[in-house]
Amino acid sequence: ERIDTRLVNNYSEYAQLIYDLNFQFAEFVRLKVGDREYKPVLSSMDNVYGLSKGRSIILVFVPDEKTDQTLYNAKKMDMVYEDELFELGTNHFVFLREDLDQIPQLQY
Repeated sequence: ERIDTRLVNNYSEYAQLIYDLNFQFAEFVRLKVGDREYKPVLSSMDNVYGLSKGRSIILVFVPDEKTDQTLYNAKKMDMVYEDELFELGTNHFVFLREDLDQIPQLQY
């Protein structure tokens, strides 16, 4: 892979960036739902080894307690990404329940 010299100065910094994306990404993310916040219990970056220009990061959020239905009943969720890796600042990704309900169900 070509190193983007705007983000890193050498291979060591590049390796650290890739490590952080793979194993530390969850530290920079939280999901705000009403007055509650959830941290990811799992995060994973796909490694496409140069086969595509983009990368996908999978995040899994679950309530701390089985009785907590806030996450499941929320009309709006705000995923906050405090970007220290690419120096983009604080990013908000808002998800609406009505949009999530339109995702086709997986049949298995």
